[in-house]
Amino acid sequence: MTSSVSDVVIVGGGIVGIATAYFLAKSGVKCTVIERDAVGSHASGFAYGGLSPTGDSDASGNLLPDAQVSNEGMRLHREFATSLQAETG
Repeated sequence: MTSSVSDVVIVGGGIVGIATAYFLAKSGVKCTVIERDAVGSHASGFAYGGLSPTGDSDASGNLLPDAQVSNEGMRLHREFATSLQAETG
């Protein structure tokens, strides 16, 4: 076993843990991710958040706050996927 020093230790290698490690590392923070199984091998109930992916609106057609957050999350997810693809192939 090798020894190393980390600024941050993240427990959980799901989308939330890996995304956190990715963005911290891009900011120069040395991270270690601890995952009991293979990274990304399980669905994350935490990441789901209970938001409707289709969005909801009020009678005048304005998006409700949860739908706004959901839409922004989907936009960020696409941006993150594009960035990862460009960096890793």
